[in-house]
Amino acid sequence: MHRDTDQLAFPMLVDHGFTVLSNHHNTAMTNSEIQIRNLQETLTIKCENRHDYEQWMESLNLLQEKAFCFENKNDTRFHSFVQIRYNQLGYWFINGKSYMESITKAILLAKEEIFITDWWLSPEIMLIRPNDDATMRLDNLLGKKADDGVRIYVMISKELSFVSSRNSSHTKQALINKSKTGNIKVIRHPNHNRINNTLLWSHNEKSLIIDQKIAFIGGIDLCFGRWDNEFHRLVDFAETTKQVGEESMDTNKRYFIGKDYVNIYEGQIDNVERFGEGILVFFPSNLTIPDRFHRSKTGTTYALA
Repeated sequence: MHRDTDQLAFPMLVDHGFTVLSNHHNTAMTNSEIQIRNLQETLTIKCENRHDYEQWMESLNLLQEKAFCFENKNDTRFHSFVQIRYNQLGYWFINGKSYMESITKAILLAKEEIFITDWWLSPEIMLIRPNDDATMRLDNLLGKKADDGVRIYVMISKELSFVSSRNSSHTKQALINKSKTGNIKVIRHPNHNRINNTLLWSHNEKSLIIDQKIAFIGGIDLCFGRWDNEFHRLVDFAETTKQVGEESMDTNKRYFIGKDYVNIYEGQIDNVERFGEGILVFFPSNLTIPDRFHRSKTGTTYALA
């Protein structure tokens, strides 16, 4: 964390490689230095006086004692940095409706930080439907929380423009512009090139983590074409009763708005920055049905920031 601005520089996980070193362990260090290591980083802290040094050491040693990952360093699978945790509370989400409603509630509860990873993220996606309340749009929701002091970190896959029209550059700029406080940070990754062999892969992790306590993980991107419910409607209006003529259709109760009204067999989503423009003429047979799964988990994680 930057001393003058209180801006977070990077999080440091308390994993099973976490160690705290002082001049008792390394004679090259001064009496005021503390070195913190984990599986990814090495951080050196220089204290102004002996009192600060002792407070830091006491807090770090207490953190090591309480962290679950130090109970059994061998209780990990697949070289994971965390141990297996049993009896965790979890829910399954089969369709986008229940998932997006749940993340809306979770985002509203966020107090400190929100982490999001997606292959594709559409900032303008409406999370609660049918609804014409713009505050329920993802970008507006994140912008409000950011201005309330919540730090938001987003990582999305950076596409090859000649292969995909996801336009992650628009996603990044649209999200950043929603925060007056600068609390929304977005990374597009990777930078594709032949040297690093990044041409043939992309990030496909789909997760949303609230305050490092509630985690949504699985297969639903927060993007166009992912919202649906158990009814798998073929008609785009809230009422399923027989409609007679265009004048009887309530366009304020649409489920699939703009680019969200899509049939990939008829045409791909493009020009995502013009999110309000539909790509198909409204007709009952135009929709395709997305069937994806997601899971939420609650539990305890440890990090040093």
